[in-house]
Amino acid sequence: MAKKIDVNGIETMLPDSKLDTLQTAVGGLIQPIHLPGGGYVFVNEEGLCLRLPINEKATAIVKCCYPRFDGLIVGNVVLCDENEIE
Repeated sequence: MAKKIDVNGIETMLPDSKLDTLQTAVGGLIQPIHLPGGGYVFVNEEGLCLRLPINEKATAIVKCCYPRFDGLIVGNVVLCDENEIE
């Protein structure tokens, strides 16, 4: 089941992983980051431009999967497996 990870590191299960649910969870248009093994982290597409706060937990997840990633993940994100996307 899809889970939201907010900027404070709090994880909340979402009722579904439909487009409107994902967009509401991240606060705008979504951009997927594909993770090895078939998962996704969905972020706010305009998060950096909007200067959303850094999401340290999500940044750590992405850096763990992609050690050369040198960016920051900002704003609330949704983490889910590819087979959960509706």
